[in-house]
Amino acid sequence: MDQEAINVVVHYDYMLIVKFVLFSLATIGLTNVLVHGKIMDVIGLRGWLKRTLPSDYYSVFECYECSGFWAGMFVGLFFFPYWFIFCGFAGSVLSATYNDLMMKLQGSISFEIPEEDFPEEDVNEERTEETQDSLL
Repeated sequence: MDQEAINVVVHYDYMLIVKFVLFSLATIGLTNVLVHGKIMDVIGLRGWLKRTLPSDYYSVFECYECSGFWAGMFVGLFFFPYWFIFCGFAGSVLSATYNDLMMKLQGSISFEIPEEDFPEEDVNEERTEETQDSLL
């Protein structure tokens, strides 16, 4: 194999990796916009969809796996047009995995507030009394 042919193969492999990374990021990003995006609320699209669609269909916009599937198919049309159906399945897995990882990271972050940052009066005692009153 001559050097020019090797360069073509290496370039193709490099571009395939770049396309996959871009596909992954675009799919995860679009899924986040569909599920949690503030823009959906600002333009009123989420409210309109909730009023218009039956609840079974609207649940697609609340689920990472469902939204990831459709986002993967849509993004896959641009990056891998002949494989866009498989891109939907990949998008579902990518989005659900991303969501699980983010939930795990958010749940594992903890911090302590030093006692000197609390006010002089015992705030915990008041809260305990309020909580007990509300339980009765």
